[in-house]
Amino acid sequence: MRKIKLSVFDRTFLFPYLPVKGTITSQRAVFQLVKDLSFTDEEKKKFGFEEILDKDKKPTGGSKWECSEDKEIKFTDSMIDVVVDILKKFSELGEVSLRYIPLYDKFPEVDEIDEEQLSEDK
Repeated sequence: MRKIKLSVFDRTFLFPYLPVKGTITSQRAVFQLVKDLSFTDEEKKKFGFEEILDKDKKPTGGSKWECSEDKEIKFTDSMIDVVVDILKKFSELGEVSLRYIPLYDKFPEVDEIDEEQLSEDK
């Protein structure tokens, strides 16, 4: 079990990438992540949280907020595995920008070098 503080940005980034299918272990981890990453009505009000709407007043899937406060979440190993998998896939696609670096730094497992890959490179 590891406690990690996530910002509003971290939580809004990870949420849509949570896998909808997997092993029973990974889905139990996802179930807990959904609960932990979600925003309470109190948080939404406190942060001035709003959905971004298009010109026809339909949700775009984006959101904005006025202020932020980190939330400490207790991560099990399985929960960390789910998040690390998300971050690795995002990185493999070449989609990491500078604003994501603080989130990646909270999960150093993403940068671990695969020992098998090292031996293949020799």
